[in-house]
Amino acid sequence: PCSYVVIDTSDLINDSRSDDFGPMTALAITKFVTAIDNKLARHREKHVVFVADDGSRGLTNAAFLLGAYMVLKHDTEPDEIWSWFQSCNLREYKDGSRSGSRFRLSVLDCWRALDKAKALRWFCWPDKSGCWGA
Repeated sequence: PCSYVVIDTSDLINDSRSDDFGPMTALAITKFVTAIDNKLARHREKHVVFVADDGSRGLTNAAFLLGAYMVLKHDTEPDEIWSWFQSCNLREYKDGSRSGSRFRLSVLDCWRALDKAKALRWFCWPDKSGCWGA
């Protein structure tokens, strides 16, 4: 029999007002990474299944969160992560203003920014003592 534990994204996804479809907040990323780590620690013998919300936005957000986890916790290069998802037809994030979007961001752009923020120590995970930052 296959044993697994499910992680649901419903409480992590940004609340969209107007037609805002943007990348996750630092808080949502932190909650997700913590949830994955906790599930893996408690259920070492099980497979972890990640459930995405319906539709292309849900798939894009799920891919972004999984990629963010890989960047932050496993030092995976954003371009490698992109190679895993590039055939998934992910949506681009956009400006949520009512006047229309003047820019687009791909999940690859967001992973690269997160990787750069990590390299600059703007976004760091706590060390073994629980201390954040450098």
